[in-house]
Amino acid sequence: MTSWFGERFDGLMHNRTIWLKRIALCHYFSDGAIGVMALCRDSVAYAYLIYLVINGHLSVANFTLFFGTIAGFFHLADRFN
Repeated sequence: MTSWFGERFDGLMHNRTIWLKRIALCHYFSDGAIGVMALCRDSVAYAYLIYLVINGHLSVANFTLFFGTIAGFFHLADRFN
């Protein structure tokens, strides 16, 4: 009975390891996708601010204010993900 139990246990542990690897891989890809989306979000927001400064629609002081505000909101949003 000991050998049967050992073989059964090893088989179940092998299946468990396979499932854990699949779950980890799903988390890896979803975290990567979230990172890419956050990069796009940040890039669009900052590019728009730079566009406004270059075209004279936004002062450098306001740019600094908005830049810090956007960074703070994005950092806060990332904490909840």
